[in-house]
Amino acid sequence: MSYFGIDVSENNGKLDWTKLKAAGVQYAIIRGGYGRYAVDGEFRNNIQGALAQGIPVGVYWFSYAANAAAAKQEAQKCLETIQGYEVKLPIFFDFEYDTVDYAERQGVTLGRQAFNDHTVAFCEAIKVAGYTPGVYYNYDYYNRYVDKSRLGGYVQWYAQYASKPDVSGYDIWQYSSTAKLGGHACNFDVNTLENAVLLSGGTVAEPG
Repeated sequence: MSYFGIDVSENNGKLDWTKLKAAGVQYAIIRGGYGRYAVDGEFRNNIQGALAQGIPVGVYWFSYAANAAAAKQEAQKCLETIQGYEVKLPIFFDFEYDTVDYAERQGVTLGRQAFNDHTVAFCEAIKVAGYTPGVYYNYDYYNRYVDKSRLGGYVQWYAQYASKPDVSGYDIWQYSSTAKLGGHACNFDVNTLENAVLLSGGTVAEPG
């Protein structure tokens, strides 16, 4: 059985979670924030709205870390941000092109080694705090950056906007970024999850 979910941030604007529940949303991955200090402007509204509708939630944190120590600080800020909320799904580390571009503007080059080092630093801090850690990446990063020997023990959230994925070994597949739901004007990222264990706060024995 597959489960339908969305991931959201302040970029989606104000959301009506009653309508999203009615539209079939079964879980949500909510951006907690970004960098070492910034909380997403809609995080509290989103997590409170989702939980009020009985929608289980996970969290993702967008990284601007230039080194592994900063990635660990981002994890600590994430943990501080979610305190007091029930987060059953994983907490994901989100390292993307903007992460690399931002670092480059600071004179720092981030590549494959950094992607894996930063992910491990973030995810291990999340794990120590008692949550399930995960990593987000797309097809390009899967090919160029992801070292499964280091990251394979974390929940894998894979993004590829296609009718079917070109890879295996993922736990959640983000398959579109243009869905319309519940009468909202914004586009939604939508995901499918096939392991119900993740919805109740469990972990996967092996990715996929």
